[in-house]
Amino acid sequence: MDEYEIYPIFTSLQRPYEFMGLKGRYIFWVFGGIMIGLIIFFALYTVFGFTVGAIGFLIVGGGGVGLSFLRQKKGLHTKNEFDGIIVYKKLFKIQDDWKKKQDKGI
Repeated sequence: MDEYEIYPIFTSLQRPYEFMGLKGRYIFWVFGGIMIGLIIFFALYTVFGFTVGAIGFLIVGGGGVGLSFLRQKKGLHTKNEFDGIIVYKKLFKIQDDWKKKQDKGI
């Protein structure tokens, strides 16, 4: 055991990526919103002109950035919230088959 070197593990490495106040997956959301905004800008610029392209970029790019900041307020690991009761029919069928096999002794 003494022949191996010991390397310390830094707890700060377990934290999510952070860039300008954005954490984890929301960095990619902002990047995606800006890239889609640029594509919209180029498309509208070639067809209608600079003003319409700039307005399209501001709406799409700004909307993507704003949406990601709003989603980040809920937390980094947001989950889907369902109202009502969720029934997994396949799960119950598998359990019924399992019970039948146990009753037969398989």
